[in-house]
Amino acid sequence: IRSKLADRAAGAAALDLGVIIKGSDSGTDVAFYARNFGPSQKLGSEPAPLPFELGGGLNWRLVPRLNFFIDARLPADHTPYLIIAGEYGIPFTAAPKASAERPGGAADLPGLFLRAGMNFKNKEDLGLMGAFSAGFGARFGRMGFDYAFVPYGDLGVTHRFTLGWGFAGGGA
Repeated sequence: IRSKLADRAAGAAALDLGVIIKGSDSGTDVAFYARNFGPSQKLGSEPAPLPFELGGGLNWRLVPRLNFFIDARLPADHTPYLIIAGEYGIPFTAAPKASAERPGGAADLPGLFLRAGMNFKNKEDLGLMGAFSAGFGARFGRMGFDYAFVPYGDLGVTHRFTLGWGFAGGGA
């Protein structure tokens, strides 16, 4: 990481670590992570710590096509907050039984995915609708397309588009 302010510059190294524990039959996956772990940068005489963050998440497959997500974040430079979301998948083909090659069943098939969520990080500043986002995605083999509508209160709205290509497995 390198920062520059006028004629002063600083650098640091950061590390992100995480683990995902896949629930085979339970339909629940759990993740834990640490982001931006590393020493502070020093611009002049003032140290500037990296935006270190600890977090954990839960993916709960209520039924084969309906997922709920909850992500708890504990950033060093902000108050703790939650992100809650859901995804409903509409596969283009019939879902085979879950197996070792396709453990997610319908969630790993080509299809359309409808998504909505709430990010409570900036709810105080942007209001309830500023915390809401929605979108959709489509997966065709290893290719994927995602769209998200993300409002930012008085700052306006962003439209995020993503094109993806997977190099291993069947997902994008």
